[in-house]
Amino acid sequence: MKNQNNLEKKILKKVYFWEIKKLVFNFLIQILLISCGLIILLTTVALTFFSITELKSSDFLNLFQEDFEVFKKYFFDTLYVFSLEIPREYLFIIFITSTFLVFIISKILKNYYKTQNKIKSLINFYQKKL
Repeated sequence: MKNQNNLEKKILKKVYFWEIKKLVFNFLIQILLISCGLIILLTTVALTFFSITELKSSDFLNLFQEDFEVFKKYFFDTLYVFSLEIPREYLFIIFITSTFLVFIISKILKNYYKTQNKIKSLINFYQKKL
């Protein structure tokens, strides 16, 4: 009986240790993916901004200083011209990276309660052990 109890403890200890490793690995992967995504997104936005300022396309911002009627009248024309001058590659990268980040964050939020319960369970296990 004592040997069987000892075997159960060893198996439980290995299972909980495996769960901890899996939890930490998933957490690190999520942090890495979000960090890389944010770095790519911010770099691409910065490159887009620099290319727009290089082309002197920021003149459309003067539209915001005009009267509201002028702003309303020429807003879509200005927006159309501005959209033609923005580099398409950067817009594509921004869109893909943003979609990727939204997917990863939604997956993290979806699994938040499961992860929280796992952490609580692991803490309770080791507190009982001590």
